[in-house]
Order: sequence, then C-alpha cells, then structure tokens
Amino acid sequence: MPAYGINGTTLNLEHLVFKCNNAASWSADYVLAAGELGIELDTKKVKLGDGTTQWSELAYYSDPVVSGLVETLTGRVTTAEGTLTSLGTRMDTAEGNITSHGTRLDTAEGDIGALETRATAIEGVNTTQNGRLDALEAVTTISANPFSA
Repeated sequence: MPAYGINGTTLNLEHLVFKCNNAASWSADYVLAAGELGIELDTKKVKLGDGTTQWSELAYYSDPVVSGLVETLTGRVTTAEGTLTSLGTRMDTAEGNITSHGTRLDTAEGDIGALETRATAIEGVNTTQNGRLDALEAVTTISANPFSA
C-alpha cells in the first residue's frame, strides 16, 4: 500500500471507523477502539480512542484538519438523513398509491361481475323472446294461409 501519512505511515481504509452520536447520547463509560474516532454530531467535537480509556476521560481532539473533516462528515450525515427521510416519504406515498389502485381493481372486478350477471340475464331474456318469436311465427304462418295443404 502506498504511503499516505507522516513518516511513511499508511492509512488502511478497511479499519477506518467513525462512531457518531449527539453529545448527550454518548455513554460516559463507552470505550473507543484504538484509532477509532468518536464524533459528537451536535457539537462537532471529536475524541480519538486508545482502546482502554472511557469516553468521559478522553480529551477532545483539536486538529484543524480533523475539525474540517468532522464538519464535512456531519454535513454528509445530515444530508443522508434527509435523503432517507425523503425516501421514506416517497415509499409511504407509493404504498398509498398501491393500496388505492388495489381498491380500484377490487371495485372494477365487482363492476365486471355485475355486468356479467346482467349479460347473463339479457341472454336469458333474448332466448325467451326468440322462443316467443318462433311460436308467433308458427302462428302467423298458420293464420296467414289457413287453406294451404
């Protein structure tokens, strides 16, 4: 891995960890791992863990580069939270639309069922009427020519 740090030290991003919380939410006895950064999102203060010292005993880290990094990370966390909230709202709206469409489909299915029932009734009336027309035609044929052989 190429050298990124001072005196040839390297930065291994596989183990770069940030713990983020508001100042009041940090547990006083929480222990940050060695090299782990603990960020107070509301105060934008940072503590650097050594793996043994409790949160309440760690001093705040004061480096302008780290402060800038915390500012950037805090902005990104806030943006991510806003994006997640927006996505949640969109999902709620989509679920409402799906429910609404489901209700409309149920209504349409009911309307189709009613139309099928009416069509069946009309077919029955048509069959009856056709039978009557056939009977009337037979009577008309007989009445029209009573002397035919």
